[in-house]
Amino acid sequence: MGDDLRLTPPDGNGSRFADFRDLVERAYRWRWKRPCPWSGAEANQLSRLLKCSPTLDVREFARWLKNYFVSEDYPPGERPSRFLPRIYNYSVDAVDRFSRPAHNGNGKRPPDMVNALDIKKKQLAEARSRGEID
Repeated sequence: MGDDLRLTPPDGNGSRFADFRDLVERAYRWRWKRPCPWSGAEANQLSRLLKCSPTLDVREFARWLKNYFVSEDYPPGERPSRFLPRIYNYSVDAVDRFSRPAHNGNGKRPPDMVNALDIKKKQLAEARSRGEID
């Protein structure tokens, strides 16, 4: 995906719906190198998003879209009617293929999750290596 995605806000001459739709279509075209499918399903989901998020501005939404499109947890070419209902999942950061945050705030992937069993196994192995247990 060589080129960086730069979603700048529209010029402000259109309606809020048109501005957000423009961002969706531009981001989709950037990611998939083809026109964005748009039907009543997409319009409905975008309308719902805008209705439940009256203070959401285009700059913030552009960041959410970028997080979505650089994430790894969706099928190729997923239609906007499928991802718009989940767009809040990308409001903080991109996610990996398991829908976990792709970064931990410093641009690096978070460490793998460690569970209690892994900790206990490591403690037992260290105790064995010191000769404390058989």
